[in-house]
Parts: sequence; C-alpha cells; structure tokens
Amino acid sequence: MHRTSSNTVEARELIAELEFVWDQIRSNVPSTHSQAPRAEDDDEEEDNLGFISPNPYDDNGGDNDHDDASERNRVWRGRVENALSRVMTEVAALREQLEKRREERRQQRAKRVWVWLAWCVWAVARHLVIEVIFWGIVILWMRKRGDKRAEEALRVVGRFVKENLRLRRKRVAR
Repeated sequence: MHRTSSNTVEARELIAELEFVWDQIRSNVPSTHSQAPRAEDDDEEEDNLGFISPNPYDDNGGDNDHDDASERNRVWRGRVENALSRVMTEVAALREQLEKRREERRQQRAKRVWVWLAWCVWAVARHLVIEVIFWGIVILWMRKRGDKRAEEALRVVGRFVKENLRLRRKRVAR
C-alpha cells in the first residue's frame, strides 16, 4: 500500500487506519476493554466498533459452554468480516477518487499548454496588428507631407523578407 498510494492526506490517513486494524487482527490479543453486547442495528455497531476480541472465554478465564463459545466466535468473525468489507469498499472508493484526481490533473496540464499556446498566438497577432496600424499611420502622415523615405524603407524591408522566404524554400526543397 505504501508503494502504490499517493502522498495525499486522505491516503495516509486511510493507510494508518488500515495498519491499525491489521495489527489488531493479526495480534488477535483480547481487549482489556471488553464491550457490552449490542443490538443488531448496523449503524450503532458501526459507531461503537472498537477492538473486538475473539476470546471464547469469559473474564474469569473459565471455559463456558462449548456452543456459547463457538457462537461468540462466529459473531466475532462476522463482525470482523463486515468491518473488512467496509474497509475494502472505502479503499476502492478512495482509489477511484485518486484515479479521478490524477486524470483531472492530466487534463488540466494539457489544457494549460493549449491556453499558453493560444495566448502566444494572440500576443503575436496583436503585436502584428499594432505594427501594421502604426506603420500605416506613419506612411500616411509622411505621404501627406510629401516624404517618401518611409515608403522606401518599407519596400526595403519587404524585399528582405521576400528574399529570406525564397532562400528558406530552396533549403527545404533540397
């Protein structure tokens, strides 16, 4: 469980509880705090279920009637089986939650990449639009004054870009 579980708080708490239950079941030591018999109500049993001992003997250590001891042992086994089945159900539910969270995180990471990429495209497009508007205003203003330097500069830049694009196409074609 330590190898496969994640490092979330819920997983660590569940593992601690499972280890506690497993230690109690494995040691099978009678409890000094014996519990009084309870009603068959499952909700009440779930709230008050502490350490349950399979001790077939009464407190004075004497052997009770064999049928009574086997009945208590059967009841104890039933309680342990119910507790283990509840724990297994909770573990399965926790595993499903962890898998769902992992999938959500993976999807969020993928979404972040696309959002970042879209932001970059938007920033470049915005920059290009602003540049076009700026140079359009500069060229119109200079044309109004009769100055052709901005138009010539724009033609030089255009030729440079066309020439570089042509060279790149030739390189790619090779």
